Amino acid sequence: GLDEAALCGGIKIYKNTFKNIEMQMLRKISDFIKKKLPASLIILGAKTDTEASVLIASSDEAIKKGYKANELIQEVAEKIGGRGGGRPQLAQAGGKNVQKIDAAIEELNQTLLNQQKDT
Repeated sequence: GLDEAALCGGIKIYKNTFKNIEMQMLRKISDFIKKKLPASLIILGAKTDTEASVLIASSDEAIKKGYKANELIQEVAEKIGGRGGGRPQLAQAGGKNVQKIDAAIEELNQTLLNQQKDT
């Protein structure tokens, strides 16, 4: 099933990390999830032996609530020792710090869930 946590305003966060897949595949996966969860923030990671990739996709509803993929990606990119960028709807990052990717994605997830407790 789609393992997700809800944010305020009914936005769902979906996060997952995959082994040995390409960024192109992450895009396909995020498109698929977006169809299933229209109001969502999707955080996907992928790791190979030498490289970590992250893709964040933010639906229109999520962007309206201030969850912009190109801003959120920066937090993850730093932690995996890379750079990231993109549009509010879709952003990606790559870095060499493969061991850190799971923690970086989990941390971003926690930050988002904690933020909503403040509002």
